[in-house]
Amino acid sequence: MKSTKKVKQVKLTETQQCIASQLSEKTGRALYDSGDFYGRNYENFSGGVDFTESLRVNKWGAIIPIQIWMNHNLDRNKSAILLEKTLLNKLREEKVEYVELCYRNESEILDALKSIGATETCYGGLKFDNTYNGDNNLSQDLQLMIFEYENKEYAIIETHNGCDIRGGYSTGKLYEINDMDDFMEICLRCENEDDEVNMYGDDVEFDEGKNTFVDKKTRKEILMWNPCL
Repeated sequence: MKSTKKVKQVKLTETQQCIASQLSEKTGRALYDSGDFYGRNYENFSGGVDFTESLRVNKWGAIIPIQIWMNHNLDRNKSAILLEKTLLNKLREEKVEYVELCYRNESEILDALKSIGATETCYGGLKFDNTYNGDNNLSQDLQLMIFEYENKEYAIIETHNGCDIRGGYSTGKLYEINDMDDFMEICLRCENEDDEVNMYGDDVEFDEGKNTFVDKKTRKEILMWNPCL
């Protein structure tokens, strides 16, 4: 699982720097995980984070690189940084054991958000969720809380950097969401010439020569789409 690939050093945006710091954060080991055998997600970024990577496709399926999805959907701007500081200060006032934007502080974060007038988004929110709990094509799972504040949508994001999903999450960071509809798209949409298809359905198969999925009858490539690609 561990990647030894070195990423060419380029100047990163502030958003990319924040994403890279989360994905490469060493989150240690837990008694109940098997990371010593299978590896841990943060090890994939030991050589750096490549923001030019494309869709990963092999015979087992297709994967959206998590850094590409995050970079497309999130903005670490001044408003997000200031709001993060406000919430952390409120957690300090509550004297929580760990002053972090994380799942263990969910009730305190919720109280802090309500105290400043934050509300749910059109997709809900104001509670932590995990991408692991539903279908997705992301290369790595996220623990997150979404909310609306002053007519903008925001997300508290923790990247899953460990092995077992029950632990190994990065320090939570707050971002503004660029487009809520795009943000909610965590799966690939697969289409042939006529309609949407199931990549794992009977009418589709992997073509090793083309290194992609094709329609069994027409042998034409299946279009795999997501707003971040």
